[in-house]
Amino acid sequence: MNDGTVIPAPVLEFKLRRRGDVTTVVAEVFRKGFLRDFSTEERGIIGTVVSELSTNIVKYAGHGLIRLQLLERNGFPGVSIEAIDQGPSISDVNKAMQDGFSTGGTLGLGLPAVRRLTDSMEITTPVGGGTRVQVIRWGRIPRPNPPALPARPVVTKTTEKSSPHPVSTTASPPLDLSIRTWERPKPPLTVCGDRVWSIQTDTHALIVHLDALGHGTKAATAASSILEFIQQHSQKWPAEPTTDHLLGLLEASHLAAQGTVGASIALVLVDRLQRVLHHIGVGNVSLLQFSPTGFEGISRPGAIGQHYRRPNICTFSIKNVDRFVTFSDGVSCSAVRRLRNLSGPLTDESVVQEQMMGAAKLSDDASFILTTCFNR
Repeated sequence: MNDGTVIPAPVLEFKLRRRGDVTTVVAEVFRKGFLRDFSTEERGIIGTVVSELSTNIVKYAGHGLIRLQLLERNGFPGVSIEAIDQGPSISDVNKAMQDGFSTGGTLGLGLPAVRRLTDSMEITTPVGGGTRVQVIRWGRIPRPNPPALPARPVVTKTTEKSSPHPVSTTASPPLDLSIRTWERPKPPLTVCGDRVWSIQTDTHALIVHLDALGHGTKAATAASSILEFIQQHSQKWPAEPTTDHLLGLLEASHLAAQGTVGASIALVLVDRLQRVLHHIGVGNVSLLQFSPTGFEGISRPGAIGQHYRRPNICTFSIKNVDRFVTFSDGVSCSAVRRLRNLSGPLTDESVVQEQMMGAAKLSDDASFILTTCFNR
């Protein structure tokens, strides 16, 4: 399937081997500026599609490949996204495209949501096994034309009132964010009631951490439905979201969670240009900075979908090299506090991730989001 002109640009390919790779893939797509010709809203939609297809690969096949190729049609940018795996083939494609159908114990919103967010979709199941999903999303705004060169050189005259010292007008580049996530159901259950998700734009990042009340299928169903709502709601955000949007997302999520078992929630909005973090939370999902005297997020008691008092938004400054973590109460808080006193933002991410996983309790679902900030 190719209904556009392929742009002579590098093809992005990512191998998926575990759940944590999903967030890494989405972050890399944004970090490399691959989608620069799309609007901020369109980049968010494409990031959601990449996240959904990547999650399906990890969930159902265990490992696979995501491939992106830029397209162009009549001046409009487009992108082809392929998800390829060698797992079990889809036995009934028509059923798989129905909202609510699933063979993996979840809501089954992945492929129907991807179809609604893209302009074309093709699903093939090769004879040898596996599945290949290819989708195309076209931008709604034409590709910008390069500025025309002036007919003659432009000379700027300097008057006596001009400052003798040149003033740099180059703004500081946004902080890069490396985001690693981990979820594990309470043993011996096979479904987890925690959900972790993030999305990045050129200037901001939204981090969402959910811990549905209880365990098992009811908790997993509630967490999935709330996260699906959040993903759709955040697509409508402007290019420069504010704390009002963060508070509005919390209130909307509370309404969406009614009728479910309810959930604890932490929402984090990172302004990568201003180097600040805004946090709002309800329930038992914690936020800690990796420093012995680092900041800590304050959450209100309660649960969305049930009852709570409106929490305050906490705002913290971020250093040029920094690290913070959100984690559910299935991860030992005392162990995380000891860890942050021993390892700072320069400690290898993989080492800290393994130590965080070691702090998980066997009596509860467990999850965390580990975010490292650094200059380009």
